[in-house]
Amino acid sequence: MNFIENIRQSIGSFFFRRDLAKVSRTKQLVNMKDIKTIGIVYDASEEETYAIVSNFVRTFQEDQKIVRTLGFVNFRSLPHYCFPKLSYDYFTKRDLNIYYKPVNAKVNEFVKEEFDVVIDLCMKDCFPIRYVAGLSIAKLKIGLYGEKYSGIYDFMLNVDNTISLTDFIKEITHYLNIINKE
Repeated sequence: MNFIENIRQSIGSFFFRRDLAKVSRTKQLVNMKDIKTIGIVYDASEEETYAIVSNFVRTFQEDQKIVRTLGFVNFRSLPHYCFPKLSYDYFTKRDLNIYYKPVNAKVNEFVKEEFDVVIDLCMKDCFPIRYVAGLSIAKLKIGLYGEKYSGIYDFMLNVDNTISLTDFIKEITHYLNIINKE
């Protein structure tokens, strides 16, 4: 990364921390049987990831849960496999401001929706996705473990950095099934 990119990211991180401090939400531990609404954020830049997330969404929908996804595509336009559907929205590099903050109506709607759970399926550090997950007012936010993410997620999974997205999803599902609120 060059000098200017570093400055832009530093300023973006400053704004993110400031916006994160303003988020007001009701935190609540929920288990799989009590979940009614789910938000999923992910990096949709690869068709394989899109297919895996689609299967994950389908399993929730078969359980009569309302699912909404928001995928970030690290291109200036949407690829052929990312066509908007009822539960699927996207944002691209064009929807980021100069400090990499997502500025898009779909992002704003997603962040303001009070999901029972928001799941971040991004397996690498992706600032726009972390921004969306961080500003979400969901009752429970789940993501990959990282010291710098402790202010974003309520529940983090510390997994091997070579784990596949499919296995990460299995871990999330496993823990959501064993959470006992009593």
